[in-house]
Amino acid sequence: MMADLGKVALPSEAEIEHPLFFEKSHEVEIRARDLVFSPCSKKHAVALARKWHSRLPNTQSGPWMFAFSGEIAGITYVVALWNNPSARGLPSDWLELRRLACAPNAPFNTPSRFLSFMAGWFRANQPQFKRLISYQDVSVHTGTIYRAAGWRVGSIAKA
Repeated sequence: MMADLGKVALPSEAEIEHPLFFEKSHEVEIRARDLVFSPCSKKHAVALARKWHSRLPNTQSGPWMFAFSGEIAGITYVVALWNNPSARGLPSDWLELRRLACAPNAPFNTPSRFLSFMAGWFRANQPQFKRLISYQDVSVHTGTIYRAAGWRVGSIAKA
């Protein structure tokens, strides 16, 4: 895990969504609360999910319903991709978080703050979706970021 305060190196080309507006600067200190979370292009989120995702980097190009990023000073540190649930029996008014990926140098608490933001964004902007779901690989993840964001366990499947 990273400390709350991190030194940020210059980003790669893929991490800059709007390169015309990016200004190269010296290292800066950032915190998760400094990041600006917002919808982003699906292409940008897919490229970074492929680069950063710990378990499933082979992310499909689409179709994706929603894409989000967290950035500061033109540098992206976290992305997420949402779509309809992959389980066919689930209601059509649910959304599934299919990918959430953080840069290795993302500030501590970035994923949980990002999850909280996205849940609030959906409540305010897409109220037709009644439930947000996500799956986690319990062999490598403990659910800390979900608990910190106020999510709850719906069920646990045995492999």
